[in-house]
Amino acid sequence: MAGMLALAVTATVAGCRSFAAIGQWAAETAADKLALFGLTSGGVPDESTLRKLAPASMPTHSTVRWVCGCGPEPSSSASAA
Repeated sequence: MAGMLALAVTATVAGCRSFAAIGQWAAETAADKLALFGLTSGGVPDESTLRKLAPASMPTHSTVRWVCGCGPEPSSSASAA
């Protein structure tokens, strides 16, 4: 699960703004890169899996951009992507 969360955060930093986009990004990622997250090409999470596993506190795109110093502080009304 930690690998999927790390993958989701990395995909968000790369510009993905939805679970579908994160799933597509993961599907297009090379096997050697997926291995860095502890995942295999056969174990890439899709949109449905990400939605089921995502906690309500999963970082939003704006939160990740703020943490990385790439954007303004997110508003308190920001919702999960």
